[in-house]
Amino acid sequence: LATNAHYKTIAIKMKKTELGRYFDRVIASSDMGYPKEDERFWINARKTLGFDKDRTLFIDDTPEVVDSAISFGIRYVLVKNMPSSMSNSPIINKYLSIDSFSELLP
Repeated sequence: LATNAHYKTIAIKMKKTELGRYFDRVIASSDMGYPKEDERFWINARKTLGFDKDRTLFIDDTPEVVDSAISFGIRYVLVKNMPSSMSNSPIINKYLSIDSFSELLP
Protein backbone atom coordinates (compact mmCIF):
# COMPACT_ATOMS: atom_id res chain seq x y z
CA LEU A 1 0.00 0.00 0.00
CA ALA A 2 1.33 3.40 -0.98
CA THR A 3 -0.28 6.32 0.79
CA ASN A 4 0.00 10.02 1.58
CA ALA A 5 -1.71 9.35 4.91
CA HIS A 6 -0.06 9.42 8.33
CA TYR A 7 0.47 6.03 9.96
CA LYS A 8 -2.12 6.76 12.67
CA THR A 9 -4.72 7.36 9.95
CA ILE A 10 -3.61 4.22 8.13
CA ALA A 11 -4.10 2.13 11.27
CA ILE A 12 -7.65 3.45 11.69
CA LYS A 13 -8.51 2.78 8.03
CA MET A 14 -7.08 -0.74 8.13
CA LYS A 15 -9.05 -1.58 11.24
CA LYS A 16 -12.28 -0.23 9.76
CA THR A 17 -11.90 -1.73 6.25
CA GLU A 18 -10.07 -4.96 7.17
CA LEU A 19 -7.94 -4.47 4.03
CA GLY A 20 -4.68 -4.69 5.94
CA ARG A 21 -4.49 -8.44 5.54
CA TYR A 22 -4.06 -7.99 1.79
CA PHE A 23 -0.85 -5.96 2.06
CA ASP A 24 2.66 -7.13 2.77
CA ARG A 25 3.87 -3.62 3.45
CA VAL A 26 2.70 -0.02 3.77
CA ILE A 27 4.81 2.91 2.62
CA ALA A 28 3.85 6.48 3.34
CA SER A 29 4.82 9.57 1.40
CA SER A 30 6.64 10.75 4.51
CA ASP A 31 8.94 7.73 4.14
CA MET A 32 9.57 8.45 0.46
CA GLY A 33 10.20 12.17 0.96
CA TYR A 34 7.56 13.21 -1.56
CA PRO A 35 3.77 12.95 -1.99
CA LYS A 36 2.40 10.38 -4.44
CA GLU A 37 1.63 13.17 -6.91
CA ASP A 38 5.39 13.67 -7.35
CA GLU A 39 7.22 11.25 -9.64
CA ARG A 40 10.12 11.19 -7.15
CA PHE A 41 7.79 9.32 -4.77
CA TRP A 42 7.65 6.48 -7.31
CA ILE A 43 11.40 6.49 -7.87
CA ASN A 44 11.98 6.08 -4.13
CA ALA A 45 9.12 3.59 -3.75
CA ARG A 46 10.60 1.38 -6.46
CA LYS A 47 14.03 1.52 -4.81
CA THR A 48 12.41 0.58 -1.49
CA LEU A 49 10.04 -2.13 -2.73
CA GLY A 50 11.72 -3.32 -5.90
CA PHE A 51 8.44 -3.64 -7.79
CA ASP A 52 8.22 -4.29 -11.53
CA LYS A 53 6.45 -1.40 -13.25
CA ASP A 54 5.16 -3.76 -15.94
CA ARG A 55 3.54 -6.13 -13.44
CA THR A 56 2.23 -3.67 -10.85
CA LEU A 57 -1.41 -2.74 -10.33
CA PHE A 58 -1.90 0.65 -8.70
CA ILE A 59 -5.28 1.87 -7.49
CA ASP A 60 -5.97 5.35 -6.20
CA ASP A 61 -8.88 7.71 -5.67
CA THR A 62 -7.08 10.81 -6.94
CA PRO A 63 -6.62 11.27 -10.69
CA GLU A 64 -3.50 13.40 -10.15
CA VAL A 65 -1.85 10.53 -8.28
CA VAL A 66 -2.83 8.10 -11.04
CA ASP A 67 -1.34 10.51 -13.59
CA SER A 68 1.91 10.53 -11.63
CA ALA A 69 2.02 6.73 -11.44
CA ILE A 70 1.38 6.45 -15.18
CA SER A 71 4.02 9.08 -15.91
CA PHE A 72 6.47 7.02 -13.88
CA GLY A 73 5.59 3.99 -15.98
CA ILE A 74 3.29 1.85 -13.85
CA ARG A 75 1.48 -0.24 -16.43
CA TYR A 76 -1.81 -1.09 -14.69
CA VAL A 77 -3.87 1.57 -12.96
CA LEU A 78 -7.43 1.86 -11.71
CA VAL A 79 -9.26 4.73 -10.09
CA LYS A 80 -11.42 4.06 -7.04
CA ASN A 81 -14.77 5.80 -7.54
CA MET A 82 -16.43 7.61 -4.65
CA PRO A 83 -13.37 7.61 -2.41
CA SER A 84 -15.36 8.79 0.59
CA SER A 85 -18.19 6.74 1.99
CA MET A 86 -19.72 10.08 2.95
CA SER A 87 -19.87 11.24 -0.67
CA ASN A 88 -22.10 9.94 -3.42
CA SER A 89 -20.41 11.75 -6.28
CA PRO A 90 -18.14 9.56 -8.40
CA ILE A 91 -14.83 10.74 -9.76
CA ILE A 92 -15.11 11.53 -13.44
CA ASN A 93 -11.95 10.39 -15.13
CA LYS A 94 -10.38 8.89 -18.19
CA TYR A 95 -9.23 5.68 -16.50
CA LEU A 96 -10.76 2.31 -15.76
CA SER A 97 -12.38 2.44 -12.36
CA ILE A 98 -13.90 0.36 -9.60
CA ASP A 99 -16.59 1.18 -7.08
CA SER A 100 -15.42 -1.27 -4.44
CA PHE A 101 -12.26 -3.24 -3.73
CA SER A 102 -14.49 -6.28 -3.41
CA GLU A 103 -14.71 -6.23 -7.22
CA LEU A 104 -11.08 -7.39 -7.26
CA LEU A 105 -11.26 -10.05 -4.56
CA PRO A 106 -12.40 -13.66 -4.89
